[in-house]
Amino acid sequence: MGRETGAAHLLFFTAILSLMLVLSGSVMLRPPGPTASAVMNPDVDARVHSAGSVSRQETFPAAQSTNRTYYVGAQAQEAICAPDAVCTFLTNSGARTTIQVVSQEVNGCLSYWIGDDSGANIWGQVGYYICDGSTPVAFYQIWNLDTYSILTTGVSAISPGYHQFSMYVDSGTTWAYAVDGNVTGTYDMGANSSMPTYPVQALSEEGYVSAPWVPAPVTFSSAIQTFNSGVWTPAEASTSYGGDCNSDGSPGKTGYYAPYSCWGAQGNLQNSTIPTDAFVVGGNVPLILSGSPLWNGAASPPAASTTESSTSASSASFPTAAAASNHAFRGLEHGTLRIV
Repeated sequence: MGRETGAAHLLFFTAILSLMLVLSGSVMLRPPGPTASAVMNPDVDARVHSAGSVSRQETFPAAQSTNRTYYVGAQAQEAICAPDAVCTFLTNSGARTTIQVVSQEVNGCLSYWIGDDSGANIWGQVGYYICDGSTPVAFYQIWNLDTYSILTTGVSAISPGYHQFSMYVDSGTTWAYAVDGNVTGTYDMGANSSMPTYPVQALSEEGYVSAPWVPAPVTFSSAIQTFNSGVWTPAEASTSYGGDCNSDGSPGKTGYYAPYSCWGAQGNLQNSTIPTDAFVVGGNVPLILSGSPLWNGAASPPAASTTESSTSASSASFPTAAAASNHAFRGLEHGTLRIV
């Protein structure tokens, strides 16, 4: 699984899901191709069935061409990148986000999550999904990117409102996955820090749909924080991730790059009422060009604690916003994600 920084291919993986298995309430989880510009044509499709934890993994025929995946969200850079520079990313020992959990009717699968790659090329994500219904489910999933295989996944119940989703080094090379500070699973990620050439991403995703649709508005109120030396620090700079649509929201032609998001996204640089290190996706929010700066400037002071704190629906709020600078910085360009 290759990786590149700068303007070329971005390795990106997903947790969403093709079908809800009605009898068990479980879902199919599958990543896109090995790079953001690659075309994937697998012979089989790995579907992980889980009802609180992984019970078994089965193989099914590859997804049909009408089953597509779309992403809209943010990815964090270490600092402002000049147009001719190579961007670097936030080396860390953990990542977390606070996301508004909204119950909405979904055909196919819709998810919201944060993802991070360990230095051993073990990638994980944690957040929530809704599949073929309106019930949100919290989940985490971990992949080995060298073998392109699912290592483990887990799900748990979650209520509407704001919730904190986190993954972080717990001991040695073992990372914990938590919702509102409650650990729902642990896994040996093979390294005690992240891959510096891979971005932390906080994304919304529509999985296995014939065309994108506009979901209800959802706020990432503390979108991307990383853990280093016992301190959670908000990302100071972020660009939008997710294109694949035209300026009118229609999906791009298969095999061709389309630069606009398929549903709207905005941060502080699009709407000054949104604090730094926060963004909104969906609803009536305008479409955005992929790679657009979302925020650029320090957010609220980091929490100086090695423990996870709960974020309830009633107490969650935006962090204090700082003035965003006027400097532009380079976002990652990417090709389209295709499942054929």
